[in-house]
Amino acid sequence: ADSLPNAPRPSCLPWQEAGRIFSGDASLAFSSAGASGQAIKSIPCKHMTGIFRFLSHFPLGLLHAIGAVTGWLVYGLSARFRKRWHENCAQAGLSARQARSGIAHNGRMMLELPRLWLGKPVPTFWQGVEHIEHAYAQRRGIVFLTPHLGCFEITAQMVAERFHAQYGDLTVMYRPPNQGWMAEMMTYVRNRPGLRTVPTTLAGVRQMVRELRQGRAVGLLPDHVPPQGQGVWAPFFGRPAYTMTLAAKLVHQTDATLIIVWGERLPAARGYCLHCMPMREPLSPDLQTAVTQINQAMEALILSAPDQYMWSYARYRNPRAQPGTEGSAESTAPSTSPTPPPATPPTAASDAASLHNTSAHTQPAANNDVSATTASSTPVQGKDATLAPPSSGAPIDPAEDPTATTGGPSA
Repeated sequence: ADSLPNAPRPSCLPWQEAGRIFSGDASLAFSSAGASGQAIKSIPCKHMTGIFRFLSHFPLGLLHAIGAVTGWLVYGLSARFRKRWHENCAQAGLSARQARSGIAHNGRMMLELPRLWLGKPVPTFWQGVEHIEHAYAQRRGIVFLTPHLGCFEITAQMVAERFHAQYGDLTVMYRPPNQGWMAEMMTYVRNRPGLRTVPTTLAGVRQMVRELRQGRAVGLLPDHVPPQGQGVWAPFFGRPAYTMTLAAKLVHQTDATLIIVWGERLPAARGYCLHCMPMREPLSPDLQTAVTQINQAMEALILSAPDQYMWSYARYRNPRAQPGTEGSAESTAPSTSPTPPPATPPTAASDAASLHNTSAHTQPAANNDVSATTASSTPVQGKDATLAPPSSGAPIDPAEDPTATTGGPSA
């Protein structure tokens, strides 16, 4: 492991898109925070700027401590947050005891943003960086994927700062956040050293293809819910989830290397460790199968560190409709019975009791390879086969996937 140098800061207001590289929406942390997120949205823009500048000077440990308290307050005050948190944990076959630390991590994710965006650099370390170095050396391009796991704000900063001088910028799609104050702040600065943003349009998709064919890298969030028409239904922890297709299409069309990365939030505010790992199995040439493979890899990664996953994220909701697509059968999940989760899920009552009576912390696995096999995930078949996309050899269709990288829709 090694530390990263201090990256140069822009002279204008530094509301960077570094963290939005994988989440697609800077406000994801707030929109997932229930009652506190709604309160934050109501604060005027000028006040939020001052608050973030003020908090950016706080030590990371203090921010994480405040964030942990905030996370539990949100859990206690928001019934919707609690319900979704327990449902998603149970769907993955986890008890509240196994994932209870994730409640505090959800708050830490919110409170660390000012320091990561505006403050001094934090300690960062690498594990598996040789996979990125090898992929760049092949000049085939890299598609970076990370789920809502750990600190997905730091991942973009670390990759861009370390590799852009030698291998070029990291390209991501950008969509303004739903919160007005954050959208206004982000208009001051659209890029930081080593990062390049493209619009969520056909032109943006084409730019990403060009970057990959020139041996550079792009970053995507694979486990968000894309708009209707920009994904397919694929199993995620045994339940159909609307899943983006752009990642698989980019790999199919450019022969880019797929690398999974996630930023582990280290104990005692010691910083962050970026874990890098390749897919164990090459993606299938069939698009539906390839999307399922990616979901399976995300499942394995999440289960290796369940205490740092954003279990409050609305992963199973229906995609938002696009103009002219209202009423489409694709807008609702297939009616097939989901495969049972890996373990018998606890009841809501036992979950609530264990949250107050137990304390456990699951450590991430040390394996650098993510297994692409999960017993609970099987392709959607039968009458829902009509949802399957065309062959992966077809060109990227702007009507199907122009904005599939934009994540973080309001929870």
